[in-house]
Amino acid sequence: MSYTDPDILEAPVYPTLFEIQHDGQVVQMIDPTKNFTIRFSIYVPYEIRQEIKRHNHYIYVTLSNNGIPIVQKVAPVSVPHSREDRILQFASQFEAINSTDNDVVNIQMAITTKHKGEMGISEALRVCRFINTYIPLENRHE
Repeated sequence: MSYTDPDILEAPVYPTLFEIQHDGQVVQMIDPTKNFTIRFSIYVPYEIRQEIKRHNHYIYVTLSNNGIPIVQKVAPVSVPHSREDRILQFASQFEAINSTDNDVVNIQMAITTKHKGEMGISEALRVCRFINTYIPLENRHE
């Protein structure tokens, strides 16, 4: 039996690259004592690119521990200039996340027209989520 998240299957954009970097080096685990960068690219279908031209959209990157947000970054989405500009690239820098006692951190990414504090933002982040993954933390034991 396989598990699939129905929300992600209906996501309006699709990830093509996801990586974590410490000091410019790609890593597979996060060292919670150091600053790090999450880089990712998303494929934006034509219909969504047209929607972005009509309404402001934002990318949310949320790091959480046991369902409690540690930090959330928000970035506006720039409108692709032509039909060929189907891939958008983003990078979010994070400070050390020493505040977690867990051995993993949950990373979720979503795209939405809603801004922080707007009614319905929690549901929009759930429904418009395109990445939901767990990344192990270095120097933590399961």
